[in-house]
Amino acid sequence: MEMSWSEFYKDRAGNESYRAYFEKKYNPYLAHIVYGLSHGLTVREAGCGTGLVTEIISCKSDWFVTWAAFDNDPEMLEMAWPLWDVIVEIGDMWSGRCHVDIEHSHGVLEHYQDDQIHALLHIQKQYAYKVIHYVPTDGYDEPSFGDERLLPIEYWVDTFKPDYHFDFNQGKDLVLSWCS
Repeated sequence: MEMSWSEFYKDRAGNESYRAYFEKKYNPYLAHIVYGLSHGLTVREAGCGTGLVTEIISCKSDWFVTWAAFDNDPEMLEMAWPLWDVIVEIGDMWSGRCHVDIEHSHGVLEHYQDDQIHALLHIQKQYAYKVIHYVPTDGYDEPSFGDERLLPIEYWVDTFKPDYHFDFNQGKDLVLSWCS
């Protein structure tokens, strides 16, 4: 029987040593989101999973920001409920839209095909001033879990044409940003 997302992440949710590891490994991505924050913004995490990214960046910001996060997996959201001052709700990437200043995701796009990613980005750019996505690249030898497509940096940039991008961890990790 195949392992579920919640089974894969159950030992990571609420685990302080995993949080420290994650914060160090993905610091450039987290810092990119925090850099764009200012007083009064609304920030939403799409496909939040355990809510770890929102938890970390909300702790790094001294600004008054409205935080929201959603995921389509109720078991994953149960792990995210302990987040303080964050609106956490069930939803998929295409529905339940409202305007926000920043929408971000960590490790979501690589699970979709190109036509789905184009459609998703089109929707996100209509409802968010800034869209930020983290994706793993083909610098990794194999996917960490699930149906990840590990694509070259050039493929992501040429196909989805972000306004800004950067890689880190020796080209294994990539951040893509669009501003409306």
